[in-house]
Amino acid sequence: MTQTLFSPDRWLETTVRGIKDYVRDRVNTNIYDVVMEYPDLLSAESTVPHGKTMIHFEIDMIDTEQLGFSGAFDGAWVHEYSVDTGDVTPKYAARHLVNFDVGIWSWDRSGGITARLRARQLLHTILGLPQSGVSLRDATDGGDGGIQVMSFTGGRFITDRINDVPTYRMVDSNLNVLVFSRATDIDIPAIGDIYILPELTIDDSVPIEFP
Repeated sequence: MTQTLFSPDRWLETTVRGIKDYVRDRVNTNIYDVVMEYPDLLSAESTVPHGKTMIHFEIDMIDTEQLGFSGAFDGAWVHEYSVDTGDVTPKYAARHLVNFDVGIWSWDRSGGITARLRARQLLHTILGLPQSGVSLRDATDGGDGGIQVMSFTGGRFITDRINDVPTYRMVDSNLNVLVFSRATDIDIPAIGDIYILPELTIDDSVPIEFP
């Protein structure tokens, strides 16, 4: 399977796709279906019960902190100068904590209660172990950083009914990941050479008075 590599220029897109590829590569896709949204199981196109146990990840919060030097005139992380154009390009950086709601859906046809238990155990192995954060980061690092697992917690089991079919669910579970982004603003003209008028003189005969 192809693993999506994280890009700080497309940070949200590659975070979602990177997590999906990472999880799918570590589960049996003949048994589990991984979706990156809350499943719409009541739509006309949906078939319940499914033959697979479903695992969903849905973004429910993004906490962003802009990074930069407080002394910079525009708060940019760095200003990149182009010799060819004589322009300066401000580069911005931000730190994002992205929280995903994680759910499990199983039916008697896909293994019922046992399938739900095994899916939760599998998610703990993939995302909840101390090494998980390193593994996900390394798997998604394309040279500009990867996705870091901060925590994988929770999980409450309930039995629901969808289209009058018993549905064994896990709710109240969260995956929190850390990523960094960068953005480029419009180019601005750089300050070139500074010229001093040759006829400019400084009169030092007048004493300077300080208040």
